[in-house]
Amino acid sequence: MRRGLRSPVPWPPADPPARAPSLVEQALAQSWRIQRAGRSPLDPRPRAAGRFRFDAPRGEYPVTYVNLERLAAFAEVFGDVREIPPSAADRRLFDLRSGRPLRLVTLDDASTQKAFGLDLNVCASIDYEKTRAWSLALYGWYREADGIRYLGRHAVRSLNVCLFLDRCRDALTVSDEGRLADLRVEGLRAAHRYHLAPRLYVS
Repeated sequence: MRRGLRSPVPWPPADPPARAPSLVEQALAQSWRIQRAGRSPLDPRPRAAGRFRFDAPRGEYPVTYVNLERLAAFAEVFGDVREIPPSAADRRLFDLRSGRPLRLVTLDDASTQKAFGLDLNVCASIDYEKTRAWSLALYGWYREADGIRYLGRHAVRSLNVCLFLDRCRDALTVSDEGRLADLRVEGLRAAHRYHLAPRLYVS
């Protein structure tokens, strides 16, 4: 394989480093998630295999993802297609908050990355097989961890959190902010900030 095509994310080792980084406690005063209607963010659809960045590889534990900045949630969901399409009209924006500080592995932090032999590619690579393997390793190494905090791939200055729901679901509350079709102001602002074609709002 040519060097330029090699994934920069290594597989996790069998054991954590001797000086594993400490967890950071952070309450979610507000966090944001866009998803299809029909299920609560706290009750994701069970999957036999992981699909997204820090999913459990074989469905060993349930996760959900939130962004700590409202408009950045649009960027993370629609950044790959570079538009907010009309087909997204019935997706909903949710606000998730925690009733206690959550204990997070801070993969957005350079010192944490280096301790694990990683760099920012763990937040940006689309080699999800390896990032899911890291999720499973961190989940096992940190039995008290509620999730992983990391930088967005599209909204790169914004923080995301992958929540281990089996450990923190009881601490979370959810508010439904409504259909994307009805959130025109937020949608247009997000489209302008993150260079998304706002087809949902102008078609």
